[in-house]
Amino acid sequence: MDGDITSVAISGRLVLGRASEWLDFQVNDLLGKRRRKIILDLSEVHYIDSAGVGTIVGCAGKVKDAGGRFRVAGCQERLLQILRMTGVDRVLALDESLETSLARIGEG
Repeated sequence: MDGDITSVAISGRLVLGRASEWLDFQVNDLLGKRRRKIILDLSEVHYIDSAGVGTIVGCAGKVKDAGGRFRVAGCQERLLQILRMTGVDRVLALDESLETSLARIGEG
């Protein structure tokens, strides 16, 4: 992986509580370390609630505000349906795989 790009992987459930707090902490920590290209790998996530969706959107906003780039990779079909229903697919870059995100995050 490019030394300038960081991937954050989550597995299981992204819900209100520890999982959402952990993701928020990780992104804040990366931004504090001046890491500005972040890919959120959701390929192993099988469930997300509204708090999880909100956390992803909030993290993407923080990265953008810091002048960085944020992509979401590897969503399973059920997660994609949720992100589409909530309109998140219109404001975030969603890629089918980590490899695709890696290729696209360095583009313009």
